[in-house]
Parts: sequence; C-alpha cells; structure tokens
Amino acid sequence: MKNERLILAQGSRDGACFLYSLANAVQALTEMNFNEKTWGAAVRSLPFDMGDFLAGRGTEKLDDEPDLLISLARIFIKTSGSAIELKWMHGVSDILTIKKQLSKESLLVIEVDDGAHWVTVVDTADGLILSACSAMALSSTEPYSELTSGVYGRRFNRQDSIAELKINHERVLKIALVS
Repeated sequence: MKNERLILAQGSRDGACFLYSLANAVQALTEMNFNEKTWGAAVRSLPFDMGDFLAGRGTEKLDDEPDLLISLARIFIKTSGSAIELKWMHGVSDILTIKKQLSKESLLVIEVDDGAHWVTVVDTADGLILSACSAMALSSTEPYSELTSGVYGRRFNRQDSIAELKINHERVLKIALVS
C-alpha cells in the first residue's frame, strides 16, 4: 500500500502560500517570531476579503496587477513592525542572479511551480536554491525536516535546482531590511 497523507492539515486547500512566504521572509530577515497574534493582525490588515486565499485561488485575482500585489505585501508586512522595502526584480532566471540578490539584509519571494506556488528563497548552496516553503510539511510522505543554511544561517525546508523550481521570472519580489 502506498503511503499517502489523507488527513487534511492547515494549508491543504487554501492558497495562502504568498502570505506565508511574506511571513517567512520577515522571520528570516529579522529573526522575529511571526506568531499567531502577528499573523492574525497581518491578515486582518488586508484590504479585501480573504475568501480567495482560503478558497485556494491565492493571488490569482492580482496576477495581472503587480502594483496591487506589492501593495498587499507592504500592508501585510507593515503589521510586523519591521522596516522592510519591497521591489519587483526582472531578469532573474539563473542561480547566479539569484545568489547576487541575496544578502544578510535581503532575500527573495518567488512564484514557482509554473505559477502555482510561492516560496521564500533564503540562500543558495552547491548549485541549489534553498527556500522556506509553506507546503513542504504537507506535500511529502517523507519525514519533514528543516536545516540551517551555511552562508546566511537561515532556516530552509526545500532545496531545488533552478530547473526544478520552474520560476515565473516575472514574479520575483526582493524583500530587504531598510537600514
């Protein structure tokens, strides 16, 4: 008998991976705990009904409105109290370009899996992209694990080649601490 997960867990049917990626980005950059209280305040701060995220459509309504999507991200992150700047990146298509965008003060939130999911890219190592992925605990029958990256010391639970990630090159958001 194939070992498959049948019991639903938070995130199984929702499309909130973009929001989780933002929360993971704040945690990775600031080492603050994006706890239940902060999460609740961030979600309540959003200027629209969360039905789309909870119904599994995620950012679909905003896919053709990058300015609205980045505004939503700013509103969501602002509730954490972190001074963070966000901007869309263009021409991010290889691991060297990704590596150049990462620093102790910055990381990337990228739409992957041919536009189906968002992850927080925290580091690179040995030709792989290391990311914090909100779906990893749910998407595998393998034991779940988190590791700490070597360069920036950030937690990650997914590592992929650039080809495996299937990046939407138009949907790369750089998130950086404001100094």
